[in-house]
Amino acid sequence: MKTTLFRIFYVCLVICAIAELSVEMHGGEHHAFWFQKIPLFHAILGFVSSVVLVLVAKGLGHWLKRDEDHWEREYAKVMRWKEEV
Repeated sequence: MKTTLFRIFYVCLVICAIAELSVEMHGGEHHAFWFQKIPLFHAILGFVSSVVLVLVAKGLGHWLKRDEDHWEREYAKVMRWKEEV
């Protein structure tokens, strides 16, 4: 089941890339910047930006990660403070 979904996904990616290439090749010259004339530019930009987004999210996950007993330690600190007061 999982491999079938991956095959369907890859076929859809290839179809989207071919569609992007055909639009770029046969569409009018309506580019605002010179680098937009590169074939498959938008497909490559989308792929690279999604990879960067995933890497940033993973980095934030490692940076914001808490220990497993973080909240238990915080609760113990609060309870000790209440006993002192």
